Amino acid sequence: MRASRRCVSTTVCVNCSPPIGISPDSPRYECATRSCECVSTARKATSTTGQILYTAPGAWQFTGTSTNYSKSGSTGTVTGTGTLSWWNSTLNSGKGGWASVGSTIPVTLTPTATSPVSAGTIAITFTYTPKSGQPALPATTPNTLTSGAINLG
Repeated sequence: MRASRRCVSTTVCVNCSPPIGISPDSPRYECATRSCECVSTARKATSTTGQILYTAPGAWQFTGTSTNYSKSGSTGTVTGTGTLSWWNSTLNSGKGGWASVGSTIPVTLTPTATSPVSAGTIAITFTYTPKSGQPALPATTPNTLTSGAINLG
């Protein structure tokens, strides 16, 4: 009886000599000896970029791009930069409009995952100090979701 190694569906068999099976990337692939290696084929994130949109009506608006993501347990951290604007009621002949304070404003989002017994939360922090006449930035404490879910998969 031959000692063989069978790779599972999320791996590929490499460095096999001699091979038994259909092809080296087949989930049913076997090697005649245990000299092969089963290497994971699970896809890993190759990019941590994404879009960040935030609006506090009549106060602040942010449009940016995430540049980093990390996770520890059920808490994540997303960082990025973008354009932060405030609602200036004196613009457009008193009708109001968004006035940009900068296009490279750093932002940090701190989400916690939704669980069967608790709603997820998210906190947002901008690295910016409002000037006179601008509204206060949103609180940096976590806000509980009122709908939807957060999955930090």
